[in-house]
Amino acid sequence: MKRYLFILVSILLLATTKISAQVKIGNNPTTVNPASLLELETTNKGVLLPRLADTTSISNPPQGMLMFSNADTSLYFRRKLGGWQRLAIGQDNYWKSIWMEGGTKPLYLFSESPVIVNRPTTGTFLQLAPLQTTGMFGNTLAAFADGVYDNIAGISLVGNWPGVYFNSYYNSSIKSMAAGNAGNITMDESNNLGGAFLFKITGYSATANASMPNPNAQMILNNDGKFSLNTGSVPTRAWFEQHGAVNNAAAIFGGEGSGVAIQEHFPSIGFNSYYNGSGYNSIGAGRGGEIGLDQNTGDFYVTTMNSLAIAPNLTYPGYVRSFNIAPTGYVGINTTDPSSQIEIDQPNNSISSANGIMFTSHEDEGNFHRTTHFTISGYTGNLNGAPFDGYPYLVFQSDAGTGFSNVANIDDDGNYHQTSDARFKKDIASLDESNMLQKLLLLKPSNYHFINEKSTMPKSFGFLAQDVEKIFPEFVNEIQGKKMLAYSSFIPVIVAAMQE
Repeated sequence: MKRYLFILVSILLLATTKISAQVKIGNNPTTVNPASLLELETTNKGVLLPRLADTTSISNPPQGMLMFSNADTSLYFRRKLGGWQRLAIGQDNYWKSIWMEGGTKPLYLFSESPVIVNRPTTGTFLQLAPLQTTGMFGNTLAAFADGVYDNIAGISLVGNWPGVYFNSYYNSSIKSMAAGNAGNITMDESNNLGGAFLFKITGYSATANASMPNPNAQMILNNDGKFSLNTGSVPTRAWFEQHGAVNNAAAIFGGEGSGVAIQEHFPSIGFNSYYNGSGYNSIGAGRGGEIGLDQNTGDFYVTTMNSLAIAPNLTYPGYVRSFNIAPTGYVGINTTDPSSQIEIDQPNNSISSANGIMFTSHEDEGNFHRTTHFTISGYTGNLNGAPFDGYPYLVFQSDAGTGFSNVANIDDDGNYHQTSDARFKKDIASLDESNMLQKLLLLKPSNYHFINEKSTMPKSFGFLAQDVEKIFPEFVNEIQGKKMLAYSSFIPVIVAAMQE
């Protein structure tokens, strides 16, 4: 009878288990949570997992298995890709809560996957973003790096003048993350510098966690858009301001072919040249020059290089200040100290086409070329290749392509001189004295006012070109419809008439 009763109870239990697919062990076994497959209920007992020597005790463990290792007294669970994962206590904890309660802040957070932090729906904390921190380690909010700590450089977020620090962090001073150079971009939220962005290259450290220098910002961007380089302060004088130079060259624009340099050497602009502290260097092959201001004398000047650079960064062997404007307004050519409104220095004291002022005229579409040259000489020099001595002269020369000739000059006493050397003349013939007096008697000397003169002014004495042209047409020429008279040509005629 007992045997049949046991069989009946077993059948009923099996039928019940298959129908409900639920098992409950412990207190209140008849009350099972409808969502559970296995429910454990007790007030004074726990679940005891298998205690194994180590994780290798189980062959082919399935994903999701739990076990306790006696080797390190830690709990492990099995992952398909990661193998056995340790659920331990301490800094190497793989599975750890990030919940913050009662102001408690975890020192470390470990995770293989991205961490998503949701903003709480309740609480008194001011939420500004999904991830927010208000605490810091010596002014450093967060550090991002790759590799072993103190070995690979990284980036940190700093609350001391909020900024981004490269290979450095802030802990009462700037410190390096790893050996190497460091820098930062910060903002002055205190308004001491007008809310400016500061760009700094901090320097170099040979080791990690070493104190770094805190130099002035190499670049500053102000809140009004003004930008400066190496000024150490917010620019106020211009939209762009730059201090400092490399060997007197503050900036160079251009390439190795040619360029323009902004220089601190007598504040100036160098063309295909820059000042290296002791002389001029070429930016590219070719000639160079400079326009600048001599702040010692106040002169504006133009410097030209008198030689050719065959490659970039070569020193020009010579240069000359060829044009100078003094604060008085005096202009000097080949002189730095002009003593009159315009002064031209003739270094070789030579009267030639290379000195003085030249005016060139072209006629008949370039078929006829004539050059008129004016120069001043006050010293012993050369005239047409020959030496001469004398007083200062205002010299007029004409060149028709066969060398300078027809020279005339005015000396410092006001005397007018014309070239009369027989060596410069040809087809020479004496005047016919028999009719010179008769021609002179036909002339009509006059006195007159010029049209633009007032009638109250003294009259001028002379001839009318139309009258003279009838008797001596050689004395008259016409320029742009105006008849001109060569008065000096009357001298040999008068002498011939007197001889007659």
